Amino acid sequence: MKLPNPRKLPATAQAQFWGLAFSFALGLHFTNQAGYSIYAFILGFLLAWAAWEMTFGLKLAAKLGSDMRSVVTALAIGLVLPWFGFALAYALYALRP
Repeated sequence: MKLPNPRKLPATAQAQFWGLAFSFALGLHFTNQAGYSIYAFILGFLLAWAAWEMTFGLKLAAKLGSDMRSVVTALAIGLVLPWFGFALAYALYALRP
């Protein structure tokens, strides 16, 4: 399987990619520093990303263009999604006996 070159993606996909990469790294760092489960973080992130793409991905992709508002929207989505993984890791840590 060949991964796509991020430089050849549309502007909104690049913004979401870089938002996801930055926020994932930051969330992973904070998850590790807090002593939460990294596996729960990754699972929560992947579940949130899959749920987002299945429910809103195609609808939003049809509406987004390459203007600044679309790029900021895609960047915001990329920055928010990994924090659902952090929330899951925190919740599982809080429920631990």
